Amino acid sequence: MPAQNKIIYIMALCKSVAEQSKSAYQTKKLLKTSVFIQFTGEKKMKPLAIAGIAIVAVVLVLIVGQTTGMFALFGNSPNPNPNPNPNTGEIKTFVKAGNAAVCTENSKPVIRLFSTTWCSHCVWIKDTFDSTMKEQIAEGKIVAYHWDLDTGDNTLTPEIETKVPDSELAIYNQFNPSNSIPTFVFGCEYSRVGNGYEAQKDLASEKAEFIAVINELLKQ
Repeated sequence: MPAQNKIIYIMALCKSVAEQSKSAYQTKKLLKTSVFIQFTGEKKMKPLAIAGIAIVAVVLVLIVGQTTGMFALFGNSPNPNPNPNPNTGEIKTFVKAGNAAVCTENSKPVIRLFSTTWCSHCVWIKDTFDSTMKEQIAEGKIVAYHWDLDTGDNTLTPEIETKVPDSELAIYNQFNPSNSIPTFVFGCEYSRVGNGYEAQKDLASEKAEFIAVINELLKQ
């Protein structure tokens, strides 16, 4: 439902509740009445008015939840920063390891993504991650791996691998002992479990932050 229609609906519902009271005075008193009204000597609110106010409260909570992303947890990837600023090219959703040395191969930072073929969150980020890493590899900036843990394949190579090396699994377990996916490990210095912008369906911000982290690693 569009936001404007939601507001009109709420106003109409509130008006209906108010009209169920005998007078404007009673409506005002209903809104001010304490939940401990039985101890004040005041008359108890009518069940119909109580039900009406409860309906308004539930509707408000549901609409606020939808518009602010309060319920993004259901069916979405875990997000270390639920309200990141999108498309800034800044590091917002990755966590920096304290005093960690950058992992390199041939003097280039190593970028890793651990995922599976059946994980919907992994599928959502796969093409954006792979295309961004291939661009960075072609520019000679990084070494990168995208390991599908269930098949053992590195999706960034034309070959079909069948086993993730033990050394790579050790890094996966180091940065994500709970073994959840997707897990990103950039240069052994920045890591993230889950997608950062899936709730917003914002792949552009995912790519921008990948590049921001890589650029930060290249400064070191």
